[in-house]
Amino acid sequence: MIHLIHGEEEFLRSRQLAAIRQQAGPSELVELNTIELAGDRVTPSELRNAADAVPFLCEHRLVIVHNGLRRWGDQPAEIEKLLSYLDRLPQTTELIFVEEQKLDPRHPILRHLLALEQAGQARVYLCLTPSPRELPQWVRDHARSKGVAISPEAATALADSIGPDLRLIDVELDKLVAYVSPRRRIEEADVHAVVPYAQAGNVFHLADAIAERRTEQAFVLLRRLRESGSPAPYLITMIQRQLRILLQVSELTRARVPFNEIISRLGLRDFIVRRAQQQARHWTTSELIDAFQLLLSADLAIKTGQLDEDTALDLLLVALISRAKPDIHKEPTGLRPAYQLYR
Repeated sequence: MIHLIHGEEEFLRSRQLAAIRQQAGPSELVELNTIELAGDRVTPSELRNAADAVPFLCEHRLVIVHNGLRRWGDQPAEIEKLLSYLDRLPQTTELIFVEEQKLDPRHPILRHLLALEQAGQARVYLCLTPSPRELPQWVRDHARSKGVAISPEAATALADSIGPDLRLIDVELDKLVAYVSPRRRIEEADVHAVVPYAQAGNVFHLADAIAERRTEQAFVLLRRLRESGSPAPYLITMIQRQLRILLQVSELTRARVPFNEIISRLGLRDFIVRRAQQQARHWTTSELIDAFQLLLSADLAIKTGQLDEDTALDLLLVALISRAKPDIHKEPTGLRPAYQLYR
């Protein structure tokens, strides 16, 4: 059987890969019969050699190829050889392609596997992050898979508190399942009781919403942060931190610095760097630089009393999401010029 797991959502990819491993047999034997290949180094010929090997004391051998298809997509001769081989893959081999990004629908391997899927010879899993509107329903479905119900209000509260971090949602759902047992239904009050950092944590999701230009969710999160008592200078600082990460990651990625080296240089967790790489695609370098000027202008307007905190933050969010350019050359002569968000 051939499997293709592709898409940017790491939690869904790893969950699907774990399910395939589990179905392959006892974990100790599966480990003995698993080989993982890095797509940036392995060739299709080496892949074929690994896939042709006979499993040891187990029905199946797992060959997992990470991020190879996108690279091979630029090598027509290699792709043709691989396509020919896929049709005669040994039945004892589970060949699993894992791609961190969604493949182009025109990719020849994807098109071939979709055809094989119709014949029951392949499985294709698209792992995309749910949109803000889809996320509460995803929370409800995921809770159901854990054998617990969750009210629509609770699902929305959890989604709003954590944002599109599916792995963290999974962890918090496990806590909530234990908390409500044996009642087996999660209510909104349970979310607020068990997820104590939810209100404070929203600031990171506010920064994510700004980075991804999700206007509606950004203002919802801002309102909740205000209600929890978060001061404007703190919010500005945290937004500035996120945009600084975006700029650093964007520049290092553009310079072709390896992913692991970016993690080491910046001292960040891998999932933070991965998300920043995805978010940075929404920004140009000049837009990020402009954003820092907007943040500075908002901070100065608040500290000098020319704008109240709520007005300054509202204008700041609109300016950042709309990619407004600050007018840094105009001399401040009154209330509006002191906080030049647009030109």
